[in-house]
Amino acid sequence: MRLLAIFILVCSLSCSKKGDDSPAPSSPANPSNPSTATWTFKGVFGGYVPSIVFHPSNSCEVWASGDDMSGIYKSSDCGSTWNQISTPKNSSTYSLTFDPTNSLKLYAVSHFGWGMMKSTDGGTTWAITQSGLPSSGTNKHVYQTAINPTSAATVLVATDDGLYRSTDSGSNFSKLSIAWGTVFKAVTYSSSGRLFAGASNGVLKYSDDNGTTWSDLITGSVGLSKLVTSSNALYILFADATLMFVALPGFGSSGTINNPASAITTGLQTSVAVYSGVSQAADILYLGTSKNDSVASTRWGLFKSTNGGSSWTQMGSTLAGQSVFSVAINPLDTNNVLVGSTNSSGIFKTTNAGSSWTSTSQGIKANSVLGFAQNPLNTNELVMSSTVGLGLGQTYSSTDGGSSWSVISEVNSADGVVAWNFDPASSGTVLAGMLSKGLYRSTTGVSGSWTRIISTDTKVDRIYRDNNSTSVIYALARSGSVSADLRIYYSSNNGSSFTKRASFFASDLSTHPSNLNEAIMATTSDGFVSTDGFATGASLGLTTQATAQGGLSAITFNPNNASEVWVGGVAGGLFKTTNYVNTGSGISWQSVTSPVSNALVQNILVRNESGSKVVYVSSFGGDVYFSNGAVLGLWKSTDDGVTWTNLSSNLSPCTSFWGFYPVLGSLTDIWGALWGGGLFKLNYQ
Repeated sequence: MRLLAIFILVCSLSCSKKGDDSPAPSSPANPSNPSTATWTFKGVFGGYVPSIVFHPSNSCEVWASGDDMSGIYKSSDCGSTWNQISTPKNSSTYSLTFDPTNSLKLYAVSHFGWGMMKSTDGGTTWAITQSGLPSSGTNKHVYQTAINPTSAATVLVATDDGLYRSTDSGSNFSKLSIAWGTVFKAVTYSSSGRLFAGASNGVLKYSDDNGTTWSDLITGSVGLSKLVTSSNALYILFADATLMFVALPGFGSSGTINNPASAITTGLQTSVAVYSGVSQAADILYLGTSKNDSVASTRWGLFKSTNGGSSWTQMGSTLAGQSVFSVAINPLDTNNVLVGSTNSSGIFKTTNAGSSWTSTSQGIKANSVLGFAQNPLNTNELVMSSTVGLGLGQTYSSTDGGSSWSVISEVNSADGVVAWNFDPASSGTVLAGMLSKGLYRSTTGVSGSWTRIISTDTKVDRIYRDNNSTSVIYALARSGSVSADLRIYYSSNNGSSFTKRASFFASDLSTHPSNLNEAIMATTSDGFVSTDGFATGASLGLTTQATAQGGLSAITFNPNNASEVWVGGVAGGLFKTTNYVNTGSGISWQSVTSPVSNALVQNILVRNESGSKVVYVSSFGGDVYFSNGAVLGLWKSTDDGVTWTNLSSNLSPCTSFWGFYPVLGSLTDIWGALWGGGLFKLNYQ
């Protein structure tokens, strides 16, 4: 569903209300032994939940998945609380599926290319395979899984690269040769074993031999997004949110039961679930829709029909206006329904067929934290924003160091925040770098009135203040397509206005420890140095390293030794110099053993701890840029990069860092903003 460029995000939302801390460590951690350091979850439970499924015979067992690397979760109390399940990868799936003939078999094919995870013991243990499935770019997106109920070894998955079939229960897949469609999001079986598949070009066909030969059912122009069957009908959900049905077992009495021109549609992603009635006209349907500011809120949320779609009722005030991405009806109790949403709401639950709903996200850590900052003048004040895609955004603040959170007004209700920056000389002045609307500034705090300073429709995802003057600020922005490089904006008046440095693009930047207006930056092709705020600049001699790495992604000065600079690459490489000069000439670079591979170096931090130099490195890989061989996490070196200690080996649910930040007021503690895992705090004491 989401597309992320290598250095920047193309989607945004977050969590809300209140955060819950994990239990405190049972014993103090030793700063000299970082492997004993403890991560504490600081917020916020919930996030984007694209898949939910009830156990077919145990009414209180429910499974759910977060997005990206958020992991898979199990509830044993009918969806009231959740526990993350240990799997070979902290993967996520848009299609959690039980084998219809054996409830001990559970499938979870990764939407982002990690492969097919399968359990044969009810989810206690899992195996994973990539054999035959697409594994590059957007082609590896997987949307729906179908298992033949009459021959359960046959499994099909719908992907952006076509239909893939397994005849050995998901161990190996091969791509079906299909001339009538290339991108597939919808595939399902009827109870008789008839296979249905719909392509993005609007063609819907059926097969009675598991996809070897096909017969026409519908030929249209609007792509199909999901197929669901009851014992009475095939329900067809189109990309424009039109919902149709075709009667089964024959193909009569078809009709449109949700018209996008007037009914409950937004044109964004939707979900549908059905429970069989005595006839199609008595089928119980739930249809979820996604928030869209261009249509009335009466068309957002969850809708229910008890007459096969002839009429619909919007579900209660709690769900009204929510984005709904997954729906599951308890097959043993139709009064019990779970809805996958976003933010700290995460999952909603009803036990009375939708008369009332409660949020039940305790234990789900499925938020991707992007923007985060700690106020240097009030270290208990935190602000963060998170994403679940589709351009939706939300923001939360804490005044007690992350023990609790409250939702605050959006900077721009149509956009999300990906970078925050507090003025260290004035606690009321805050900068917000936006997903697509440039940069905003407030002089009355994070809940104050915002003024748009960079008015170009561009993404600003990193903000830096000069070490020598809080009035000098650099904002790194990406404009236009996902292949564009980051652009530098420069301010010398504390963010009241910015000047675009049109000649310079950057993926990361670091300001000199003691020289005003001197800074270095990393780009896709080289590193550069400037002594005038990047009005001009000179090469750092990193073209060879940039070419080999596919670009440079991180750069930093050693704040205690300005002749030492560290650089990280898109492919995970690390480089260092100890003879930096601001002319850029004569600098020699050496490769450093890196703990990162098949992922980009996201951040580098060099600092003194107890009088000794320590280097931290984090890595990131998200969305279509997931690699099966990616090494993701946060590492620490006390011997100049000769050896590294993994600080995130016990971190869950994911180890992909969008950012990490020193905890102000501590010499060792670190904030970790995780892509798909929420906000954590690393504590050594």
